[in-house]
Amino acid sequence: MFVLWPIALNGLWWLACGVDASELVRSTAELAGMHFVLVAGGLACAALTGGFPRFVLWGLVMLVVWAMPQLFFAGGGALGLSRLAASALCGSLVALAIAGHQFATRNLRRSLVMAVAGVLLAGATSVAWRRNFMESSQPSPEPHARRSTDLDVKISGAARHHRKGARHFARLPVQIEGVPDRAVVALLDVIGDWSFDGVRAWTSRAGTNQASFWREAVRRQLGFAAPGEPGGEALVDLPFSGPMSERSAREPVAFQARVKLGLAWGEIRAELPLGGGPAAVRHGAYTVSNLAVESEPERPGVSLILTERSARGLQANSVMRPVASLSVLVNRRTREFFMPDGPRSGPEAGVILNQVKVASWRLEFPLAAMPSSLDELSVVVMHFGGRETIERGIEAATLTFVAGEPGSGTRMDD
Repeated sequence: MFVLWPIALNGLWWLACGVDASELVRSTAELAGMHFVLVAGGLACAALTGGFPRFVLWGLVMLVVWAMPQLFFAGGGALGLSRLAASALCGSLVALAIAGHQFATRNLRRSLVMAVAGVLLAGATSVAWRRNFMESSQPSPEPHARRSTDLDVKISGAARHHRKGARHFARLPVQIEGVPDRAVVALLDVIGDWSFDGVRAWTSRAGTNQASFWREAVRRQLGFAAPGEPGGEALVDLPFSGPMSERSAREPVAFQARVKLGLAWGEIRAELPLGGGPAAVRHGAYTVSNLAVESEPERPGVSLILTERSARGLQANSVMRPVASLSVLVNRRTREFFMPDGPRSGPEAGVILNQVKVASWRLEFPLAAMPSSLDELSVVVMHFGGRETIERGIEAATLTFVAGEPGSGTRMDD
């Protein structure tokens, strides 16, 4: 009654929301596990105590004793949650064994010894647990692509000095090649040394996450990128100094750096055609509604509301399942895609109910030209997650360094 009945009630809601099979299985397992832990612990305490006050007191004592190793040894993040779940499952199985032993033998002393041993075993499980089974909910690469040996980073042109107020920067163009088809460069971090005549004179560090990375990732996900195309170019603004910029204009400068690439792995979750006109279109957990077309020649575009009903990205599970969602408008006939207009797009509404997130976004897609028919257009929803970090080295024995306009942010010519 305490496990199957909540699953039956919530399962009807999950099915009505259109969550897929993997999300349904995972949500059912999470709910069943949580209720099983509570029922098993309560059953053991009920078997070992003779009245309700003692049941409440010793239940709290066992909870505190079990929680102490988790606070000190489990840690945070997804691995900490995995350790917590493993420890709770182990303790629940011991609790069931204690309840069964007490009902069968009525030997309170032996049951109390088993309870102490069970608490120690649950704590040891939390400390020793190493497997992070929370990663399975995130998009992940195929095994052969887990570590891409073809990924390459290089300096693609000259550095440019520019200023932002009183601060000086060296803008360095970095080219990324060999990014796996299902991956996006979610973060690029550069730590580099500037040297004159072999003597290190300056160390700077900067990170970036540029929109061009995501555009190239979308092209690869849709199959629009030609084989061997670069994965994107980043303009990295490395902190610099005025005297260094003057010296680099007179003397040859060498640059050597370590580059950390944070790769996130993506998957296409749904594709919803817009040929039905204003009528709502549903595909699994996603619905497109309120479709409107702006056919003015000077600013054609499409606006719509996208609603997602999903067990991913829950507020309570955001640490376990961090997933970035991206929606694009696609014309597969012309092999074009359009990103939403940021200032005019944003969330409409959202609610989390019974382990399912229901959220709506208003999306405005500016188009280069209106297609002959809406049948050519579709909305593609992608998820990116499961980040891993790859390190590469870059260096330039003699880096060309040119001066830029103070305060300029213009891109340099190679």
